[in-house]
Amino acid sequence: MNIEQFFRNCELELNQLKIYEPDPFYVEYFLKRFLHNVNQIREKIFEEADQNFGLFCKEKISQHVFYRKAIEKNDLKAIDFSNWFSNKIENEHVRVFSKFIHHLSQIEKNEKQFPEIKIMLRAKERYQKDINLPISITLNEKKIVSKNQLKIEINRQTPLFLELINQKRRKNQEPLIRQNQITASSFIDFDGEIEVAYAVETYIPVIKRIYDESIEKIKELTKWE
Repeated sequence: MNIEQFFRNCELELNQLKIYEPDPFYVEYFLKRFLHNVNQIREKIFEEADQNFGLFCKEKISQHVFYRKAIEKNDLKAIDFSNWFSNKIENEHVRVFSKFIHHLSQIEKNEKQFPEIKIMLRAKERYQKDINLPISITLNEKKIVSKNQLKIEINRQTPLFLELINQKRRKNQEPLIRQNQITASSFIDFDGEIEVAYAVETYIPVIKRIYDESIEKIKELTKWE
């Protein structure tokens, strides 16, 4: 599969995730597919690097395998690229949403247990540090059993949510919200509650930038003097 298809897949998984939001089963399913594509894009970077630096790694490619082979062959430029990439990854994952997706991508890559996905009320138009309110409904193997029950629970919790969020917004002189300005979304705990779809959406430009700048760095280090 070429790199353009991996990027298209990222967009497709995001769209599917939004369609099935906030059902935890489907959100987790499409989130994992998205994370798999992110990890495949990183592998593509090192496949490109392996070919251009002429390391000819025989194992399944990864940064670790690439770096070990570069050390073995004493290829200083390949070592330089691996170190550059490590710094790039660190710098690109300082912000909480990017750090969150990077964390989940490592869970997906290492096939570790995935964190719990919660359904929470939020404002459709977000303001910094807005309050979210968890709602509890019956799930069967992480699937929402009844959409009607979800609607009932949203309506039941709405007055409390409006009171809490508008109290915060009054204090910060932000626009107040009404009942038709709230929605239910999927969240995962990570340095606070992170909205899954929003984090995925904001990460797509990040992984594109990582790929593009990595390819440019490979070209820079492998060009003829």
